[in-house]
Amino acid sequence: MTSYQVKVTMKDVFDYSMEEGQGKHIHSINGFEIGNYPTLMDAKKSIKSYFGYLPDPDGIYDNYIRMTRIEDEDGNADVDGNYIVDYTVYIYKVEPVAWLIGPMMWYHKNDPRF
Repeated sequence: MTSYQVKVTMKDVFDYSMEEGQGKHIHSINGFEIGNYPTLMDAKKSIKSYFGYLPDPDGIYDNYIRMTRIEDEDGNADVDGNYIVDYTVYIYKVEPVAWLIGPMMWYHKNDPRF
């Protein structure tokens, strides 16, 4: 059965203040999985649920979405936080692979690779 996996592949953390806006780049953090969903619509809803808003059209690229939120030092969303974080988000389509195709095995007995 096909499912959809939502993953954050990278978080870029910057200093932030209301007066100065986005400041210097502090560091990048490896991503994490938001979840697996049975439909594409559920996967899209999970992004809204996680970030609290829908992606801006300018943040939607060919194969990924750029989301941003203000966070505290613990990485929690906080409008009074001192960090602005850019998230790179992907939705992966996951499908099962059949190892047997009809009466054929997944390899041929005369194939030298096996």
